[in-house]
Amino acid sequence: MKKLLLFIIPCLFLINKVSAQGSDTLTNSTVLKMVNARLSDELIIDVIESSAVNFDLSPGSVDDLVRKNVSQPVIDAMKKSSGTKRPAAPSRPDTEETKTSSTKVEPVAVSAEARPVVVPPPVPVTVSFAENEAFGYVTPVVDLISFHEQEIEKFMISVDEWSRHINDLTASAKKLEEEINRTEKELMELKNADSKAYSGNIIAIRKKLNEQREALENAKEEILKAGEKSVSELEKISNASIKAAGNKYNDVSQNIKSFDPEPAGFVKGTPVKQKTLIINENINPFFKAVLEIPAWHINKIREAERVITQWNEKVRAAVIKAGEIDGKMTPLQQKLAEYQTDQKKFRDEIATVKKQISAVEKEKRSLIDRIEDDSRELSGFYKQENSDVQKILDQRFADIIENISYAFKTNSIL
Repeated sequence: MKKLLLFIIPCLFLINKVSAQGSDTLTNSTVLKMVNARLSDELIIDVIESSAVNFDLSPGSVDDLVRKNVSQPVIDAMKKSSGTKRPAAPSRPDTEETKTSSTKVEPVAVSAEARPVVVPPPVPVTVSFAENEAFGYVTPVVDLISFHEQEIEKFMISVDEWSRHINDLTASAKKLEEEINRTEKELMELKNADSKAYSGNIIAIRKKLNEQREALENAKEEILKAGEKSVSELEKISNASIKAAGNKYNDVSQNIKSFDPEPAGFVKGTPVKQKTLIINENINPFFKAVLEIPAWHINKIREAERVITQWNEKVRAAVIKAGEIDGKMTPLQQKLAEYQTDQKKFRDEIATVKKQISAVEKEKRSLIDRIEDDSRELSGFYKQENSDVQKILDQRFADIIENISYAFKTNSIL
């Protein structure tokens, strides 16, 4: 009882002092004095609402109030009353009746055990996501876009080189064909000019024609050899490309699975940028079949973009939910810090707030578990893709190599 009186008397003194200064205005300093005197939030709010006020509610001042254990309800009351000049409470004669009436305020200064735990409302969280970015565990998918772009660029460099070489050889062969046609026409005209034996001129032109025909055969042999070399290089590119695709899709799967599931790190996005790819379709007809490969890579880029768009929505929902949970946690932690200034006095309140914090932590853990489940699902998708893309590439390259080999062996395009 003695301790309770020691608590109540300073409180009543401070209340009476504020009331006695009816013409004065409440300031941040006045509120801090009431808080330091251990007045209840309800009593402080009542004083604020019944007094003229002149509070400094700039962000820095509000932060200072929070650091000095001013509760959120009191700060809200200060904000609500700020700028409103309220009439001072009328002074009352210090009579016995008044003293008795003042003494009846005693139930307001209740003991800590009976004091209810008032938790401030959650802090609202606003989350915005930029367009053309990947977030959270979806981020590794961006690597697939750059991978397929690089594969196209490397592949087309080789194709363009093969095409130029074959174009040069083919141009030489066609020039020989044109020369042979002219020589055959000239020779036929000389033969048909009379019925005599072949002249020396005719015999010389025949020799020239045979040499041209032999040169054309050699030119075709060169084209065939160049084609065989291109096919051999294409087989090597096929093996390297299949292996590289398998490794890349495996890395993406692992990176998604091992991504930190803490939503706080999801807000920073990774830009999804695309290069301007130049695919030369005006290549030598022998190699038209190879254009299937860059087309396949472009389709995989589009698939990756769709995955990023779809799964970003799941990440966004998780981040918003995490913000709501953190919004609940912040005022609880502030309340706990307030009570822990006197752990013995606020023992019951501390226990209650800790239970509330534990419930919020459980909710956060459940959210993270769900995020991990989602990331495992996306990781599993790309693990399967790892196997699929290797089989698909192997099939496509084999078909392309078969078609190119046939074209060169038959010289069907020359």
